[in-house]
Amino acid sequence: MPSATRSRFYQRHGFRVFQVDRDFFLRNYDEAIVEDGIQHRDMLRLALDYRPAH
Repeated sequence: MPSATRSRFYQRHGFRVFQVDRDFFLRNYDEAIVEDGIQHRDMLRLALDYRPAH
């Protein structure tokens, strides 16, 4: 599943971006990570505000 599709999936299910780690993939990987012709650069950290049903 492409990254953009995964991102939409998580956001539709209530996850929100709470942090962007800029240039994460450039700093931590020797080889470029390219998906659908787009090079990965930043890591998005997602969070879900989970509240159990009472």
